[in-house]
Amino acid sequence: MAEERLGRSTGSRRQPARPAGAERAIRSPGSDGRAPQALAAASGVAAARRSDRPAGAARRSAIRTRQRTGLVRQPPATGAGRCAALQGARGRPAGRDRGRHLHSPCRKDSQVNRTLSTFSLAGIAAGTLLLTACGQPATPPAAIRPVFVTTVQPAAATQTRTFTAVVRPRVESDLAFRTGGKVVERLAEVGDVVKAGQVLARLDPADYQLAVKAAADQVQAATVDAQQAASDEARFRRLAADGSVGAADHERQKARSDAAAARLDQARRQLDLARNREGYAVLVAPYAGVVTGIRFELGQVVPEGQPVIALAKDGEHEVVVDLPEDWVGRARGLIATATPWQEQQTKLRLALRELSPQATAQGRTYRARFAAMSESRTQISALPLGSTVQLSLASPPTGPAVATLPVSALLKGSGQEGVWVVDAKGSGLVFTPVKVVSIDEATVRVSGLTAGNRVVSVGAQKLDARLAVRPIERAPEGGSTTVAKSS
Repeated sequence: MAEERLGRSTGSRRQPARPAGAERAIRSPGSDGRAPQALAAASGVAAARRSDRPAGAARRSAIRTRQRTGLVRQPPATGAGRCAALQGARGRPAGRDRGRHLHSPCRKDSQVNRTLSTFSLAGIAAGTLLLTACGQPATPPAAIRPVFVTTVQPAAATQTRTFTAVVRPRVESDLAFRTGGKVVERLAEVGDVVKAGQVLARLDPADYQLAVKAAADQVQAATVDAQQAASDEARFRRLAADGSVGAADHERQKARSDAAAARLDQARRQLDLARNREGYAVLVAPYAGVVTGIRFELGQVVPEGQPVIALAKDGEHEVVVDLPEDWVGRARGLIATATPWQEQQTKLRLALRELSPQATAQGRTYRARFAAMSESRTQISALPLGSTVQLSLASPPTGPAVATLPVSALLKGSGQEGVWVVDAKGSGLVFTPVKVVSIDEATVRVSGLTAGNRVVSVGAQKLDARLAVRPIERAPEGGSTTVAKSS
């Protein structure tokens, strides 16, 4: 009983608020032989309650106490705290004391530890989420993309083909000397504007001057012979009249007189030919025009009839083109227009004047010459000779209306050809299917659009219907660019 009082008093000093189950466990020291265990447990509880730090000095003291008593084989886990020390010191409660053990301070400490662990894990998770959220950049708002658009102006479908043609004069001649000789003077150059009768070149005239003199001498000799023969014929005629000579003698003299007269005429014609050949040694312009070619040099000996100068007649010009075989048969029924390269907006009306019936040996093409119509004659005549123009041959308008767009406006979506059309609000895109009528390197002609549609003309392959756009209308060549405001 004294030991029981001592244990109760000792427990009261060290554990003011000990639970009832603990007192019953210590009250019967001799019943189950656990008195030393109870004393060790009481010491461990008192030491553990002196500090709430799980790794502090109180916990280490409790662990050393239990190890000295031999109640525990291994030191308690660090995270168990004084709950593990108490359980190891007391051993496993038996019978109905096990239920009371569930309401011990050990259970409260375990609940506190679990609560703190739960809050710690929740805090770590929240911090991780915050750090992850801070590491991701904010999604920027969708930007409005500017796009170039072309306003559609459909026209009736026509079949058009464009050729490269050359401006040529209506009349162009290759001039040549009508006699051969050595060139001693060249009085014209390429590009010179000359007048009718102007001297262009001369040959050495020495030989031709000598020929003229020789012909003149022949004329003079023939003239003397003719005069003598004529005088003799007159005398024989008088003698024959009075019977002094016979009629036969008169006739022979008359024949000699006629021959002398004929020789005189021949000599005179030879003189004319010699003078003409002397004149052929000088090359003159047959009409006013422009020298377009020179094919000889000073001092060169040129034969008779060889072209030496090309001269284009000043006046009407025309357009010359070589047509392929598939366009020859319908060339007469087509509408022809010429567009100068330096004036792309100018359309000059033409009419077919001449079409060669035979193909050329080199390209198997047919030469066609188009004359300017009355309203375009002045503009065609003002074009430089040899300059190139775009000759367009178009059939009469037939079929549905088509629109001409840049090739970059056409795209394929789901296997169907179409274009992006700006919607009615002016800020979105609508895929509109179209039918391709014709296509070349730069433009495409499509049907299926209405007048006033604004079609994206550049970069259509990089757009989609979800984008917000800002249409930019492209102005004509040389004009400014205007931005279409979206509603």
